[in-house]
Amino acid sequence: MLGQLLGARNGRDPRDLAELPPFGTPYLTLVFPHAEWGASAGDYASDFRSAQRLSGGNPVPGLPAADWAFEIRTDRPGTPVVLTWEGPPEILQRSRLIDRTSGRTLFPTAKVNAQGYRVTLTTGKGAFTWRYLGQP
Repeated sequence: MLGQLLGARNGRDPRDLAELPPFGTPYLTLVFPHAEWGASAGDYASDFRSAQRLSGGNPVPGLPAADWAFEIRTDRPGTPVVLTWEGPPEILQRSRLIDRTSGRTLFPTAKVNAQGYRVTLTTGKGAFTWRYLGQP
């Protein structure tokens, strides 16, 4: 789960839940890796960011642009996976899904993506970015 919340911080805060290691096989998991979080570095099951835009240090209306890097991992290379999403239409229209493995950029509200995005995890891992363009 990812998103923007009032009261959340950009960086580690209590809303960011650590991902537990797989407890069995087969497994399929989605993680937000954060090597840059110093002592809190690791994989997270959720990644929430601040819902405030700042201008000159002051909050201004509208959600800021943000990127969430995430990975899908499995112990079964070759596994087909379908990524799906949900959220307010006005947010999804200003979002993009970037498949960092293939270089493809998808538009979540495009009819071709109405049933999600099908990908095969040929190496057991897929790298993606969810990009929110912010409010104009």
